[in-house]
Amino acid sequence: MPDISETAYPRLKSNINQKDLNKIFSPTDEEIHFAENITQNNNSKLWVLIMLKVFGRIGYFPLILEIPAILINHLSLVSKIEVNEEELLKYDNTNSRQRHMNNIRKYLNITPYNEKGKQIVTTVVNEASKVKDDICDLINIAVEELVRHNFELPAFGTLVRIVNNIKVSTYENFYDSIYKSFDENICNVIDKLFELDAEKSYTG
Repeated sequence: MPDISETAYPRLKSNINQKDLNKIFSPTDEEIHFAENITQNNNSKLWVLIMLKVFGRIGYFPLILEIPAILINHLSLVSKIEVNEEELLKYDNTNSRQRHMNNIRKYLNITPYNEKGKQIVTTVVNEASKVKDDICDLINIAVEELVRHNFELPAFGTLVRIVNNIKVSTYENFYDSIYKSFDENICNVIDKLFELDAEKSYTG
């Protein structure tokens, strides 16, 4: 399995500098208004702002406990909402999280990864695998195509499995096509290459 760092699959840095925090992860007035409209208390408002800014950056929803503390603290500071540690630990297992995710997708006009998304990946990787061999290149192509079609990204492991399966299928098709192009004479020539001469240590 390729390392995620070898691909263009987006990730959050564990140590985000202040410039990026201010430029990328500070909510706009419109985003704050959106969060206020779909929540009933400050805790929920903060969680929505965190999920909104993170999703807007990486294209999928990590567990909130996987989000770097520096980012959570930044959004807490700029929104003037103190982090409730007890509520933070519970959030990933609440119904509110799913509801917030659905609202954020609608707000950003993003389609959740589904069978259509899988078909998009399958189609583009099928074509690319005919000329590209590196699995990281194929994953990058899949990510780019999903983003282009406004789809939420699936888990990295999901993309790896799809790409691997397509690579195997493509190779099998190549091998089958080559084999079927051989006539009996060519097959005999190839078979003889594997025959070991008594006076030699290696076959042809």
